[in-house]
Amino acid sequence: MRGRDTGSGRAPLRLVPQACAAAGSQRMTTVTATAMATYDPRWHRIIGEALRIRVRGPARYRNPWRRRADLVGFVDEALRH
Repeated sequence: MRGRDTGSGRAPLRLVPQACAAAGSQRMTTVTATAMATYDPRWHRIIGEALRIRVRGPARYRNPWRRRADLVGFVDEALRH
């Protein structure tokens, strides 16, 4: 997801790490691997869930409210990072 230009001269804000995969595989791209290396391991599950949604794999969360809570926490962390 790309951020929009705020006119401040700064690079657009990226709230969500871009998660991509080769068609039909679970191979992580450099961007996803970088997100995994950049953020604390507690966020790896939600980063993996973003990748899962892109490739339509099996869910990593049984409870959508838990996924929501992790997403909100991750976005908060990403904004502070």
